[in-house]
Parts: sequence; structure tokens; C-alpha cells
Amino acid sequence: MGCFSCGDICKYTCAAAMPWNLSMVLPYLQWFKYLGSGCKWDPVINERINIAYGVHCIFLFVNFILTPIFRHLIDGTPQLLTMWTTALDSAGFNVFDLMNIFTYAHTWCFLSTMWALTVTKYPGYCCCKPVGAARFFALWMFVAILFDAVALYYHITLIQFGIFYIVTTIITICDILILIPITSWSIGAAIQTKKVGDTQTVKVAPEP
Repeated sequence: MGCFSCGDICKYTCAAAMPWNLSMVLPYLQWFKYLGSGCKWDPVINERINIAYGVHCIFLFVNFILTPIFRHLIDGTPQLLTMWTTALDSAGFNVFDLMNIFTYAHTWCFLSTMWALTVTKYPGYCCCKPVGAARFFALWMFVAILFDAVALYYHITLIQFGIFYIVTTIITICDILILIPITSWSIGAAIQTKKVGDTQTVKVAPEP
């Protein structure tokens, strides 16, 4: 799986970097069309999930680079260590610093693209059955929105210490926006996977 996953990750990340996708204009137009059809499943949606997921990865990666840089710029700010006093303060951590750790940890999102591929393009190529993987992926996309909501609060709060945090705040908002159609489509993928059964593959769109 490793070889074709690397090729697919590169393919979808490059597609996601195109202005019409990175701006989320095309993904949202496609999502509105999906909603307008009564959420009728179309195999081409598998491709759309992967491209939109690539946009999500790009947003995360940019914040992955900027967040530790911005945090270093406000290091030593007295208010930062006294805003919310917790037991972590005695260890030299502020509760906000946990968000930095989570930002680093969450950037494995590029690797989790392989999980998305096992739902949309290569059902059965993971330890879970296709239905289980599809359901878990849909759940994880919803959890990602909740995680982003906490991260958004973190970045908005830190604007008072550095106006440059407006950049990461905007990127986090954009990430939440792209996760909305991904979550909707992933729920549809899980429903479709259930329909075709564990032993069959989800029909995918032909290569363009």
C-alpha cells in the first residue's frame, strides 16, 4: 500500500494546491450540488473527498510551521503564564502550550490520507473492514472540526499578545470550512460502503 499511497498523496496534494481548490470555491460548489441532489451518491465524490482532504492537509501544514514560530515570538510574556493557572504552570507549561503540542501531533494528517484512500479508493487495504474504516473516518472528520474549534479559540486569544496570530486564526477558520464538506461526503461514503457490503469495493470514479 505504501507505494501507491505516496503517489496518490502527491497527486491529490498537488490538485488541492490549485487556486480553485485551495480557495475552497470548487469544493463548495461541488458540495452544494451534492446537497441539492438530496445527497445522492456519485462515485466521483471519492475524488472530491481526497482533493478536499489535500486542502485540509495544506492548511494544517502551514499552521504547523507558523504556530511554533509565533509562540516563540511571544515567549516570556508574563500574562501568558497567568491567564489560566493550572498544575502545568509549575512544570513551565501553560495550558495553551498543549495546543502547540497538539498542532505538531495533528500534522500526521498527511499520513492519515492513507486512511482516506482506503475508504475512497482502496477499500479493504487496512486493518478494519471497509464499513468500519469508512465509519471511523467520518467520525474522525467530525472530531477534527471539534479540535479545530478549540485551536481557533487558542489562536484568537493569542492575538492580544501578537497581531500576527490573525494569520493562523484565518487559516484555522479555513480549515474548519473545508472540513464541513469533507465530513458530509465521508458520511455519504460510509453509507455507500454499507450498501455495497464489506466484501465488495466501493465503485470509484475512473481516472480523469
